[in-house]
Amino acid sequence: MIKNKHILLTGLFFLINLSLQAQTIKGYTKEEVQEFSAKVEDQVRFLEYLLNTVGSTETPARDKDVIIRESYLKIFRDEKVQVEDDLLLDRKVVTNKDVTAYLKDIEFFYKNVEFKFKIREVKAAQKDNGEVYFLASLDRTLTATSLSGEKITNTKPRFVEVNLQEKSEELKIVSIYTTKVSRDEELTAWWKTMDESWKSYFKERFNLAQEDSANLDWLYRFVSIDSLDISGKNEIKSLSPLSELRDLKVVNISNSRITDLGPISNVTFLESLNLANTSTSDIQFIKYSDRLKHLDISNTQIEDISQLLNLKSLISLKAQKTPVMSFAVLNELKNLTQLDLTESGFNNVENVKDLVKLETLNLSGNYMINFTSLSGLTALKNLNLSTSNLQDLSPLQGLSNLEFLDISGTQVADLTPLESLANLKKISADQTKLTALAADGFVRRNPEILLIHHVKDLESWWAGLSPAWKEALKKNNPAIANDTPGVETLTQTVTLTTLNLDSAQIENLNPVTRFVNLAKIDFSNNPVSDLLPLSEVKTLVTVTGKNTQVSDLSAIKSNELLERIDLEFSPVKSIKDIVALPKLSYLNVNGGEFFKEEVPEILIQKPEMILVYRTDELNTWWEKLDSQWKEVLRRQFSLGEIPDTDQLHVLTGKSELVFERVSISDLQPITAFSNLRSLTLFDAPVSSVSPISGMKLLTKLRLSQLPVMDFLPLSGLSALQELDISNTGIEDLSPISNLFELKILNLSGTNLKSLKGLETLVALEELDVASTNLRSLKPLEGLSNLKKLSCFNTNLTTRAVDSFKSTHPDCEVRFY
Repeated sequence: MIKNKHILLTGLFFLINLSLQAQTIKGYTKEEVQEFSAKVEDQVRFLEYLLNTVGSTETPARDKDVIIRESYLKIFRDEKVQVEDDLLLDRKVVTNKDVTAYLKDIEFFYKNVEFKFKIREVKAAQKDNGEVYFLASLDRTLTATSLSGEKITNTKPRFVEVNLQEKSEELKIVSIYTTKVSRDEELTAWWKTMDESWKSYFKERFNLAQEDSANLDWLYRFVSIDSLDISGKNEIKSLSPLSELRDLKVVNISNSRITDLGPISNVTFLESLNLANTSTSDIQFIKYSDRLKHLDISNTQIEDISQLLNLKSLISLKAQKTPVMSFAVLNELKNLTQLDLTESGFNNVENVKDLVKLETLNLSGNYMINFTSLSGLTALKNLNLSTSNLQDLSPLQGLSNLEFLDISGTQVADLTPLESLANLKKISADQTKLTALAADGFVRRNPEILLIHHVKDLESWWAGLSPAWKEALKKNNPAIANDTPGVETLTQTVTLTTLNLDSAQIENLNPVTRFVNLAKIDFSNNPVSDLLPLSEVKTLVTVTGKNTQVSDLSAIKSNELLERIDLEFSPVKSIKDIVALPKLSYLNVNGGEFFKEEVPEILIQKPEMILVYRTDELNTWWEKLDSQWKEVLRRQFSLGEIPDTDQLHVLTGKSELVFERVSISDLQPITAFSNLRSLTLFDAPVSSVSPISGMKLLTKLRLSQLPVMDFLPLSGLSALQELDISNTGIEDLSPISNLFELKILNLSGTNLKSLKGLETLVALEELDVASTNLRSLKPLEGLSNLKKLSCFNTNLTTRAVDSFKSTHPDCEVRFY
C-alpha cells in the first residue's frame, strides 16, 4: 500500500512539473512564449514573401538585388545562415548553402517560381547552453517553370529554426532544413555502403594499409579533400561517394569506365573537371556548376554543349575530337582564356569572335569559314591552325600579343602579315606552300622569330647562316672545306651529337633547330640571350653557356633529357622554371642574378642535384673555418683536405645535420647551410645557440645535453614542428611560446618548475617533461591535440595527474 502511494505521488509531481515547463521557458511566461511564437509565424510569412519576390519574373532585377544583398537580414541572423537546398529536386544528397547563395539559385534554377507555406506548428525550446529557440514546422509547396520550360510542382516538409536573442529579444532565422542528421552518422553510413574499390582508393591515397580499418577521424580526412584524380582507374565504376566530398574543387575521371556522371552535380565548389576519353554523351549534370573554371571533354560522345551557357566562370575548355553539333554557345563564355577544339568538326570562326580574353586557341584539324573573325581576338598568345584550310594570314596581322603560331599543313605561302607582330617568338610552318626563299627572307627580316618550316633543302639553310655560324660549323666539322659544302657534308653536320661554339661570336642559337641528334652544346663566351631555339632540340643532355647574356631559362623547361646545365657568370633571373626537368643532376648558375631564396625550395624538390651558385662565398667560408669544424666535417662527410666547389655546395645544401659528442663550441659555421631542415646537436660544449636564430627553414631541432640557458634565439623559428632541448639549462619557456607549429616537445631532465608559456602551443601532440621539478599541469589544459605526455619523476601529485587525465581522456600519460 505504501509503495503504491509513493508511485502515485511521484506521478503527480511529474505531471505538475511538466505543466510548469509547458507554461514557461527560461523565465518567459506562457503568454510571452505565445507572443514570440506568433512573431515567428510572421517571420515565416515574410520569408515566403521574400522567396516569391525573388522567384517572380515580374520583380525588377534591382529589387531582387536589394533583397539578396540587404533585405534578407531583416529576418536572418547573418549571411552565413545555412539553408538545405530544395531547389534541385533530383539532388540525391543533403546539401546546405549560405542563404545568399540559396536566394541567387532561385532565379538561377527557374524562370518563374512560387512558394506556398502551410505552417503546421511552432514549438518553443531551450538549448543546452540556455538559448531559447523556436522551431516552425511547415509544408512547402513549390510551383515553378524550369529553364527548359518544364512545369514543376513539389511539396516537402521544411523546418525553420529561429533564435531568440536574449538581450534585444529579437527573433532571427538561423537554419532552414528538411532533414537534420549528425555529420558523424552521415559519414559512417557513407563509408559502410561504399564500394570496395573506392575504399581501396581512399586508403591508398592516405597511406593506409588495405587491411586497416578507417575510424571517424579518417573519414573526416577523406571527405576534406579538394581534389580527386581517378583517371585510368577502371576498377572504379560509380561516382556515388562524391555525395559527401563537399570541398571538392578539382575532379579528373579521364580514361575511366564510369558511365553515370550525375553525382558530379553535387560538387558545389567544382572548379576543374576532366572527362576526356570517357563514354560521356551528356553534360547536363554540370549545367549549374557556376564556379567551374576548367573543363576537358576531349574524345567523348558529347554532341550538345549548349548546357555550358551558364558557366560564366569557365576560363579553359578542351574538346579535342568531340562530335559537337553546334558551337554557338561559345561566344557566351566571355571569360575563356584557353580553348582547344582540335579535330572537333568546328567550322565557323564567328562562333568564337566574341572571346576577347582568349590567350590560347587550338583549331587544328578543322575545315573552317570566316577566318577574318580571328582579327578581333587581340589577346591571343598561342594560336594553332595546323592541318586546316587556312590560306591567308591577313586576319592575324593585328594580333599584337601573339607569341606562338602553328600553321603546319596549311596552304599558307606568305608570312608577310606577321612581320608587324612585335611579340611573335615562334612560327611552325612545316608542310606549307611557303618557299625556301620566302622563309629565309622572313628570317633575315625577323631574326628574333624562330621559324620552323618544311624546306628540306639544307643548302638554303646554310645560305641563311651568319658568317660567324659558318666558321663555327667548319671547326666542328672539318669536312666543310669551303663556304659551299655539299648536301652530304651538311647532312653529316646536322647529325653531330656535340657542338662547340665557345667564343664563336654568334648572337643567337636559331640554327641549332636543324640538329636532329644534338646531345651536348657549348656556347660560352658569346652574346647569346635567348634559349628558345634549344626548346626544339629535345635530344639535349648537356647545355653549357658560361659568360653569356642568358637570363631566362623557361625556354628549356621541357627538354626532359637534360642532365647538366652550366651557365656560370650569366645573368640568370630565376631557376624555378627548370626544376621539373626529371634527369637534371647538375646546375651551375654561379654569378647569376636570381633570388637566393629559390635555392632551398629547389633542393627540397631535387635533393640529389648539385646546385652551384655561390662559389666565392663558400671558398671563403671554408678558409675561415677553424680546425675543429674542418675535422668534424671531413670525418663525417668524407671530404678531402681542400674540398672543391661542387663538394662545398653539396655539403651546405644538405637538409639534415647530426653532430653527437663533438668538441665544437661555436655554431656560427652552421649558418652556411642554407637548406637545413633538421639539426641535431648532442653532448657538445656549446653555450650559445644564437647562430641558429636565422635558420627559418628548420622543422626539427634537437639541442640536448648542452650547457645552454638562453633559448631566445629559437623564438623566430616559426616552422619548427619537433624540438628537443632536454638536459639543458632552460628555465623560462617564453622564448618558445610562439612556435605555433610545434607538435613534439622534449623538456625532460631540465630544472623547469613551471610550464607557463606552453598555453599557446595548440598544435602540440607529444610532450616530455620527465625528470623535472614540475608541480602543475594547468598550462596544458587548453592543449586539446595532446596525445602523449611523459611526466614521471617530477613533483607532480597523483591528484594533479588524474585531474589532467579526466580532462584529456585521449592523451596517453606516463606517470609513476
